[in-house]
Amino acid sequence: MPETQTSWLETIEKALLEKAQVVTEQLPDNFEEAFFTKSNFILESNTFAEFGGEKTPGVLISRYQTKADFKDEVLLVGNDLDKIEPKSKHSIGMVVRVAGSSLNEELFYMISQILKRFMLVKGVMVKGADSNVWIRISQSAQNSGIKLSTIGTVVLQRIHDKFPEVEAVRIILVDIKCPLLDELISYAAREDEEKFAMKAKIWSERGFNFEDCKTLGHCGQCSDKKLCANIRKMDRIAEASRVEFKQSMKE
Repeated sequence: MPETQTSWLETIEKALLEKAQVVTEQLPDNFEEAFFTKSNFILESNTFAEFGGEKTPGVLISRYQTKADFKDEVLLVGNDLDKIEPKSKHSIGMVVRVAGSSLNEELFYMISQILKRFMLVKGVMVKGADSNVWIRISQSAQNSGIKLSTIGTVVLQRIHDKFPEVEAVRIILVDIKCPLLDELISYAAREDEEKFAMKAKIWSERGFNFEDCKTLGHCGQCSDKKLCANIRKMDRIAEASRVEFKQSMKE
């Protein structure tokens, strides 16, 4: 269900907004061509800065609402790449809120599962399982002017491009050590539980327990073939991200 009353996260967001600076960028018309990459791996030796990871937690939290009572914005609490030390490692929190009168849980679930893919740009590595996020910015990307604000703006634009039902996107990035960031990080496990419950509800409303689903295609037991295909696609992306992240942590 969309949020209809003040929630814990909305309270945190309000506090963050009081400290945040608007950093939304103007992307070139050909930004997809300019930022396109097939690679999602950056060696530590080629890294300018790292956010999230094994020793510096990172969390990505997302929410939706049907009333678009905010405007498109990327906001930052902390320092962007032009103001941090090279080779430094930081914790990071990222809150993505989308709004649209025709949004529902099914559509939002698909958006939430593809957000890390939307963060990929040339010279940037993005990994993570579930709500965990780990970002490496290469030296070459930093030299070319890529910043956290760039990544946030690319995510905002890609959401609009791929999901026209979304009327507004607000992204808050937090990379400075503070109690608000600690609260976001501590919420990660609950965020994962809520997304799992949302997925289960989507399937249950169609009369099927997704945990029982072992077939490779639409078996006919749930009524919506398109939904089946979409959820499966998101699950494959999520599972691939989990495996990749766990493997990266071992290396």
